[in-house]
Amino acid sequence: QRKVWYGLALAGHSGAAFDAWTTHRAVVGGYGQEANPFLRPFANSNAIYAATQVSPAVIDYLGKRMMVSQHGWVRKIWWLPQTAGASISFVCGAHNLGVVR
Repeated sequence: QRKVWYGLALAGHSGAAFDAWTTHRAVVGGYGQEANPFLRPFANSNAIYAATQVSPAVIDYLGKRMMVSQHGWVRKIWWLPQTAGASISFVCGAHNLGVVR
């Protein structure tokens, strides 16, 4: 479980970095704007790379806590938040690539 957790953490942070790179590229190039109001102030600067790492870090913490939960059903789905977060980040990054091209 521990190795899988680290793998999912890596995937989540990589997806967030990919999303940040494509978002920054789209915003600076004038192809679009950041839809997330919390990230909008960072979209025009390199600070977006750090700002987008907050969500995966919170999701990693949640997944780790779910792994050791007292409830069996929670321990069975500990991987779900990290998988969903990484997937969403990669889908958003792919969408941004489509906007730029």
